[in-house]
Amino acid sequence: MFTSETVRMASPTPLKVAPGDCFLRIQEVERRVCLKKSAIYARMATGAFPRSISLGRRCTVWLKSSIDGWIDEQIERANTLALSPAADCAKQARRS
Repeated sequence: MFTSETVRMASPTPLKVAPGDCFLRIQEVERRVCLKKSAIYARMATGAFPRSISLGRRCTVWLKSSIDGWIDEQIERANTLALSPAADCAKQARRS
């Protein structure tokens, strides 16, 4: 059996709660980000998606602000890729 002396786990970064924030259940998160539950959990495992909060054995939620922030990051990433010089070269190659 493991004890706190044998296993040292890094503590996760604390969640930041925005004023007026609320919880979203998995169905609402799926609808907002257009990903299925399995994809959400796979991305969470790699750190590429906001982590969830367990409110009980069968109740998992996400902060609305963290999901909105993730969506904003995806939009920013898409805009950055669209404006990069490599993207310009790819567009020109497709036109030729």
